[in-house]
Amino acid sequence: MLQNYKSNWLLLGLLWALFSLSACQGNVSENPNPSPAPSPAQATNSDAGSTVPASTESGSEPIAATETETQEDARRSQDSGNKIQIYFPTNDVSEGELAALQAVEREFEGEQEARFAIAQLIAGPTEEEKNRGLLEPIKLAGEPVCPSDFLLSIYKGVARLKFCQGIVIAGIGDVARVETAIDATLTQFENIDKVAILNPEGGCFGELNRESNCLTLLEGYPELSEESKVAVDGIGPIGVGMTLKEASAAAGLDLVDGGTTDSSECFYYEPESGPDGLAFMVINNRIARVDIDNPRITTISGAKIGDASDRIEGLYAGLIETSDRKDDSEGKYLTLVPKLPQNQNYRLIFETDASDKVTSFRAGKLPEIEYVEGCSKG
Repeated sequence: MLQNYKSNWLLLGLLWALFSLSACQGNVSENPNPSPAPSPAQATNSDAGSTVPASTESGSEPIAATETETQEDARRSQDSGNKIQIYFPTNDVSEGELAALQAVEREFEGEQEARFAIAQLIAGPTEEEKNRGLLEPIKLAGEPVCPSDFLLSIYKGVARLKFCQGIVIAGIGDVARVETAIDATLTQFENIDKVAILNPEGGCFGELNRESNCLTLLEGYPELSEESKVAVDGIGPIGVGMTLKEASAAAGLDLVDGGTTDSSECFYYEPESGPDGLAFMVINNRIARVDIDNPRITTISGAKIGDASDRIEGLYAGLIETSDRKDDSEGKYLTLVPKLPQNQNYRLIFETDASDKVTSFRAGKLPEIEYVEGCSKG
């Protein structure tokens, strides 16, 4: 269902004369050299030239916050995998419209396609695509408020996308390009129907063009719960690399010392009000890994405690490495080794017992993810 922004943008054009964008969008930066203004949410497929829906009916599946992804990493294609559409703005606009989009394909392999897609938008079009008139929709600037370019989670069809830096804008056309490119790119996925775009301060990006404040989309949106999903770089709103303060703010609850280590450098913190069976390894005041001992918490792909090893290998076909446990226990380690370049320093490790069932799992960065005895390393 293609979203029609035309009437909203005309209204916004009138409001723009009365309001300064900087007063409504927190840390959004201004660009002294504005680029030409494209048209509303007209998304076209670059191969077929046909109109592509900007939103779909959805399910729900929260995902973790992403670690910083460089533009070079984001542009790299995988040797095999799924093809997804990235919608870039163009200057080919119709009269009276503000933003037009054209889709290009990117090869994707892994389980974090929505975040991969946003990283591609930030990376921008290739030089060949720029020569065809495609524009870079998102230019980040300013002091980051979190350790990644953005934080993304999904719940009941609503994607919450918070940028950790301001987005450079010069006027209403830039706002249109950013919003329509993000909406079209994210709503191609079956579990995303609507998108709430937040600035670094947590306010709505481009708030004036919304029929209602985007924060209404987030009413009842869980912060950290048993419904939060685990990825290689975090769980739900908490990403590996966050400080304790950042993680507590993102989770919407306090993380407290779990008192489970004698180390002077490594500590475990737990959510003060639950969920149980969830602990964060903290080194130098930053999250290094997430340990899961709760059978109700799952990964994005649905892996959980109690699963047989063949199910884990089926969920992550071609990505699992099997090895013997190092703690003299019967069973195995099933280690997910990501193929995405930006995730090469991360792992997802499942521990199994003698009956070949998962007893616990953890996610995080090297080398901490491989510490057998937690903070005791082992």
